[in-house]
Amino acid sequence: MFATAFTVVALPSIWILDRSDAGGSPNVASAEQPSPTVGPETPIFLETNGPAQAPVIVAPATPITTGSNVSTGKASYQRYNGLTPNSCTATGVPLNQQITVVNLDNGLQLTCTNSVSRTTQANVIITIDTDLFSTIADLSDAPVPVQIDW
Repeated sequence: MFATAFTVVALPSIWILDRSDAGGSPNVASAEQPSPTVGPETPIFLETNGPAQAPVIVAPATPITTGSNVSTGKASYQRYNGLTPNSCTATGVPLNQQITVVNLDNGLQLTCTNSVSRTTQANVIITIDTDLFSTIADLSDAPVPVQIDW
């Protein structure tokens, strides 16, 4: 009730006190003022040093194939507490086998040891220790496409 009474009294008071001497609102443009005219502007050209050049074509990362056991799929990460820092789990790879992992998105690679005997996540062929995984990809990008070689 108080808020309604305050609004009924305050708003007309502010409106009356805010009026200019000319009788109009100070926030409204006068009809007598001419509006600014906008003419054509001179175009701006970028400087060039000779003829235009075609954009550079970047080749995608190509996986490295060295061994006879190569597999392609997705890699993810997991923190392996108490194990060696370069631990990983790969399906179909013998225990204690050195594995080379190549990130197919950027070409970065790492080497890990298949030292954990457990299954990986669905649609993931290798799970890498978190600290080691971060050397080939951002954790938020997981799972990433990789090629593994052992």
